[in-house]
Amino acid sequence: MTLTFKQYKWIWLIALAGLTVGADQITKSMVRGSLARPIEGLYPPPCDPDGKLEQRERLRSKPAVTVVDGYFHLRYVENCGGAFGFLSSRSEKTRRPFFFLTSILATGFLIYLFWRIGPREKVLMVAFSVILGGAIGNVIDRIWLGYVVDFVEWHIKDRARWPTFNIADVGITVGLVLILIDSFFLAGKREKAIAAEAGKGQAGGEEKPADAK
Repeated sequence: MTLTFKQYKWIWLIALAGLTVGADQITKSMVRGSLARPIEGLYPPPCDPDGKLEQRERLRSKPAVTVVDGYFHLRYVENCGGAFGFLSSRSEKTRRPFFFLTSILATGFLIYLFWRIGPREKVLMVAFSVILGGAIGNVIDRIWLGYVVDFVEWHIKDRARWPTFNIADVGITVGLVLILIDSFFLAGKREKAIAAEAGKGQAGGEEKPADAK
């Protein structure tokens, strides 16, 4: 059975978004098991320091693992904000409804954009798929844990430090870069190719009456 492009692209979305979610959740599970240690005690709810104290288990980060000294470390971090720590300093009453609403809107918008993709826009197919996978990966954390697990630290000695991130953030970032590449380098060529094909079609249509004489 030959798949149509519409069938093919939705299979592609499910597969690539699923791979992104899977890689994200597997690495986070490994990090929780190897880079953090559980501590029992009275703690407020996750990301809600003013909440009611309750007896529960909380994870504390172990010492960071050095990958490249001075530049690249792995450390367990509980991120109460969005990608790269966005809104992490805001209260939970502000963050929770904001992220819930934006997650629903962003997912719907990505699916709509993906539905509009044509056969020539394969780079956008990849971009929207990994962005959706990254968004879902972080939403799973937020629903299941109340925060997002980050663990990758990039910095230049003590002079500059990039916000801690995870595989889901990588997927979102790669997708955005691919969209920019498509917009600046591929969209124009695609439009010219479509216009050229349309011109050939019109020329062929004009020749038919002459052949009929």
